[in-house]
Amino acid sequence: MEHLPPEQVSGVISNILASVPKVFFQISTVSDSYGDLIGCELHLTIQPYAWWLAALSEHGNVTWSQEGPISSMFIVERV
Repeated sequence: MEHLPPEQVSGVISNILASVPKVFFQISTVSDSYGDLIGCELHLTIQPYAWWLAALSEHGNVTWSQEGPISSMFIVERV
């Protein structure tokens, strides 16, 4: 999800949850370190846990989540 431009995040979450009843997300919350090697930013949507929780909750029921130092994890069910 962090590889998407911010304006595409909502639509992609919606499409994913239209396709499956439950999904696991592990989303990086830090800048990438490899984009510099190719001269391109790879993480386009770098947001904290709370931002992703709100974005995912708009489209489904977050049944489990965990905030980590470099990524956040979520299980989201379609409602």
